[in-house]
Formats: sequence, C-alpha cells, structure tokens
Amino acid sequence: MESILQGVKHWRGISVPVLVSILTAYPVGLGIAYPVILGALVFEKNGYSATLNGISIASSLFGVLVGLPIALRLTRKRFYSAQIVLISYFVEAVLICIMAIWFNPWLWIVLRFFVGIFGAAQWLFSESWLIAYAPDHRRAFLLGIYGAVIALGYLTAPVLVALFGSEPELIAIAAGLFLLCFVLIYIARERLPRMPLATGGIISWKLCRAMPLAVVAALISGFVEEAVQGFTPVWSLRNGWGEAGAARALIAFGIGSVLWQFPIGWLADRLGPRIVLATTCLVSLAVPLLLILASDSSGLLFLTLFFLWGGAIFSVYSVALAAMGKDLKLEEIVRANGLYIVCFCIGVIIGTPVIGYLMEQFGANAYLVTVALAPICILLSFRLPRRKL
Repeated sequence: MESILQGVKHWRGISVPVLVSILTAYPVGLGIAYPVILGALVFEKNGYSATLNGISIASSLFGVLVGLPIALRLTRKRFYSAQIVLISYFVEAVLICIMAIWFNPWLWIVLRFFVGIFGAAQWLFSESWLIAYAPDHRRAFLLGIYGAVIALGYLTAPVLVALFGSEPELIAIAAGLFLLCFVLIYIARERLPRMPLATGGIISWKLCRAMPLAVVAALISGFVEEAVQGFTPVWSLRNGWGEAGAARALIAFGIGSVLWQFPIGWLADRLGPRIVLATTCLVSLAVPLLLILASDSSGLLFLTLFFLWGGAIFSVYSVALAAMGKDLKLEEIVRANGLYIVCFCIGVIIGTPVIGYLMEQFGANAYLVTVALAPICILLSFRLPRRKL
C-alpha cells in the first residue's frame, strides 16, 4: 500500500485526502446528528406521532442506500470523487435551507430522503480516501481519529439544542456546516485523487465472501449503535434512573466513544486490527450484562460501564474498517467501502424495531441482553473463510 502514496499530495507529512476526511468529519457528524435531534423535538412539539418521526429519521438512511450506487456510477463516468462530493455538500445545504424555510412533516421526510442520497457520496469517498491513502502502519489510528471527530460532532448536537432551542428554522445551522465542508473540499480539490474503480456493483456475493468479517462487523455496529441512542432512555426510565440518569448515561457513552478511539486505534496498528476487534467485541459483550447486575448500584459504576461500552462498541466500526482496508487493492476500496456502509445502514434499520419488539415481549433488560449477544456474531465471523477477489 505504501506505493499508492507516491504522487499523492501531502501537507506536513499528512496525505491531503486523509487530512480532508478528518477535517470534514466534525461538521458532518454535527450536521447529521443535529437535524435528527431537532427534527424529533419539532415533530413532538407540533403533535405528530412517534411513528412519523421514525419514518423521517429512517428516510435519510434509505436515501443513503439509493445514493451509494449512483455515486459509484458517476465515478465510472469519469467524474472526480472531489467533484461528486462538492456537488453533494452544496445540494445538501440547499435542501436543508428549504426545510428551514418551510416546515411540513411530509416535505421534511422527502427532503431528508434526498439529503441521504447526496450524503451517500461524501460518506463513501471520505472513508475511501482515508482507507486508501493512510499509511499501513497508521491506518487504524487515523481511522480512530476520524471516528472520534465524528463522535464529537454527535456529542455536540444536544448542546446546540439546549443553547438555541428547537425551532424548525434552526435546522439551517446544519446547512452552514455542510457549506463549510464544501469550502474545505473546494480549497483542496486539486490535491484530491481520482479514485480508481474495479468493475462490479456494491452488492456482490463475491465481495461479501472476500470480506465476511467486515460485513458482519458493519451490520452489528449499526444494529447496536442506534439501539443505544434510542433505547437507553427507555431502559433507564423503566429501571428507576429517570431522565437525568438516561442523559448522564448517554453523555458517558458519548465521551467514551470519543476518547477511547485514540488508544484503540494505536493498539490496532501495533497488535493487528483483528486482535483488537476481538477484544472490543468481548468488552461489548460483557458490559451490557454487567449493567443488568449493576442497575441497583452506585451512579459512578453505572456511568463507568457506559463509558467503557461507548469506547468498545464505537471502535468496532473503525477497527473493522482498518482490517478491511489492509487486505484490499486500491481499485477495490470504493466498492468494498460502499458495501460496508450498506451493511451498517441495514443494521440500523433492522436493529431498532427488533429490539423494541423484544423489550415489549420480555421487559426492559431484553435490550441489554440483545446488544450483548450481538457481538458474538462478529466473533463467530472470524472463522469464516475469505475468498480472493
């Protein structure tokens, strides 16, 4: 992979594609999370059902699934990846400005679907630049920084809501963040590479067999991460921790997801991503079960466990991505990363209704038991044979 770096522009020893991916991660993370939280509050305040709000949130994910093959097709038509990302950021900003001017629930659902379509390109190419142009000996650490910066954006979103309130027009803040990313990409456009692309689509059985561990890790990562955000408040309320306890748990989880990325990425580069991935899965299995036992314990133990859990489960995505990138040729990276994102989105779409149903049938602790058992699937996938592309 070192030979790939020849001819790629650098800035103070850092590959420009890697630098741009990391710099845009914070505004993207905040720009994604802020509309989700703000939209939920706006729908609730205006008397719309939780089902409609759920459809609104899911519409952007379905948009991503539609947008990924479109981005791939545009790349094959000799568009530069930077050109596609520039157009995506600009159109996203325009769509969100329309949402800010005119609040209508069904209009917001349609617009968020199209935001997802255009957002697919920036997700796909930002991660592909990172995987392709990060040095082998630092790839996991740099992907960890990328994940930490996105997590910091997610963590900032509730603070903005607390500071500025939940009026629909405030969603324009997200438009400003995407325009900031547009400016950063425009400045660096001449230094961003044209990504080579192998034949074939994103959904490919051959590609799945070449990276079974990454496929399963992406599915489970999406399944668990969204569940934590959606069901930790419900579990906390049913176990007597109240709204304040739920908020503290999510903050501890968020801080862990930021801070643990750095040491975990560093270890993955030195010990190998597969060893570290297995360790994070074991921690992600143990912590939810310990939370069931600690539900009547002190608040400090409760928050410490959420802090550890945030670091472990959030690292699964970036460490598995590093493991995937280690075994791929440059021309296969965009397709493989597209499949990885598709699997993550499917995990999110499946996870929340499944866990919600199990909680209704078996009680609040069914949430923690389910998310504890999920990482076992990743551990089992270590035994699956890998096929060459």
